[in-house]
Amino acid sequence: MTSSYPSLTRADVGLDTMASPGLTRLFATTASEATDPAHPAHAYFRRRFDLMRTNNARAVRASRDAGLVRADVDPDALGRALVACADGLTAQWLMDPTFDLVEHVREHFDLLMRSVVTDGGGLTPP
Repeated sequence: MTSSYPSLTRADVGLDTMASPGLTRLFATTASEATDPAHPAHAYFRRRFDLMRTNNARAVRASRDAGLVRADVDPDALGRALVACADGLTAQWLMDPTFDLVEHVREHFDLLMRSVVTDGGGLTPP
């Protein structure tokens, strides 16, 4: 499955996140504060999360249509789960910088993918 999910196997985003803890903390803090509809960044973060969920769902749907993901998988639900996983693990890393963000994101995405792919593999073939 590695070639089928290149964006899930790349560590670039996680490494960039870990290289800029101050910026990541500012982003996470602002995202949390922007849950208030009156916050000036509310619309931005709402669009960001909508776009992330939509793009993830589109990728899952394409993989499902190609027979790589089980037919009964809800692309929207998995798209939300991938966003929640990445953002939640980033919050854990912000609490404890010794937490290996890249490794934990990869492990969790692999676990999610093993539950939905047709060949039983995760991010890598079984």
